[in-house]
Amino acid sequence: MYNEFLNIRTILNIDRWQEIQDQLARVTGLAIVTVDYKGEPVTEHSGRSRYCELIRSVPKLHKKCQKCDARGGIEAARLNDIYMYRCHSDIIDVAAPIVIGDKYIGAIMMGQVLIDEEASEEYEYLERICTKSKKDGQDFEDLQRYYNELPKMPYEIIKEKVMMINDISNYIVTEAIKKYTLKQENDKLNEKLEMHINTGKIDNNYNIRRDYESENVINPSDKSILDPVIDYMNENLNQNLSLREAAKMCYISPSYFSKVFYEETGENFSSYRTTLKMNQAKTMLRTTDKLIKQIALDLGFNDDSYFTKQFKTYEGITPREYRKNIRRNSHNHKKII
Repeated sequence: MYNEFLNIRTILNIDRWQEIQDQLARVTGLAIVTVDYKGEPVTEHSGRSRYCELIRSVPKLHKKCQKCDARGGIEAARLNDIYMYRCHSDIIDVAAPIVIGDKYIGAIMMGQVLIDEEASEEYEYLERICTKSKKDGQDFEDLQRYYNELPKMPYEIIKEKVMMINDISNYIVTEAIKKYTLKQENDKLNEKLEMHINTGKIDNNYNIRRDYESENVINPSDKSILDPVIDYMNENLNQNLSLREAAKMCYISPSYFSKVFYEETGENFSSYRTTLKMNQAKTMLRTTDKLIKQIALDLGFNDDSYFTKQFKTYEGITPREYRKNIRRNSHNHKKII
């Protein structure tokens, strides 16, 4: 369980993240800012347009910008995925949530771009999350000119750039969480060690190394963001967990989940899930007298013929043939003995 006072500033090295954020803004042409759960910036804006800079210089309009940032981040956290929307100025913005455990701690806000005219269908589909007033910005002579300077991109290009930034930020946050968790655990061990020393419970014959090894020291290489879903699948083989549901368990986007899952297991999610079921099927065929149909149901297959087809794909023979071979081999072994 994560500390209740955990926040975005304790997890991220803000100065270092600012440098990375600046570089990403230059490469993608998107404006980027990182905000906390209230929608308040924790970094300086990277690549902010002159239009948005002017709008945010007006207190009442700045509040609308913050409202958009906060609402966009919350919607992204609710969806557990990136959320693209129109701000109060009809500019395209995107929120990528930063969630740790079950706690939403902030978001990376990207955008300040326009969708080109050929993508009007996607534009109309996007929600405007804050109302626009006719009086907004009417006192600025240069406002329309600055608006026209905003970069225009096809919808798919915006989405690709956003997904890249989201994957990079997810990786950085994941590594930061590992370091933070390791530090917490080591701090606890140091407190225990200090207590032993202060109370005189450690003498010259006490093996301090053994005491450390007896604790659950977390090694970053041993702890994976995939642990919740791996544990769930092993314990619930009758469930047909979807990739989106699995990603939600790990509090990361489906695209990033797929990438990390393949890197850590060497298989895609669907193949790994089926492999677990097939291994359990072989165990049940060897050790129980359950009907093939019942085994299929126990493993989440509503159609035993589909189960048989899947089993044959993995093993080269049907479940019935597999069980027959196991029993024949067992019988021959007994005869030899």
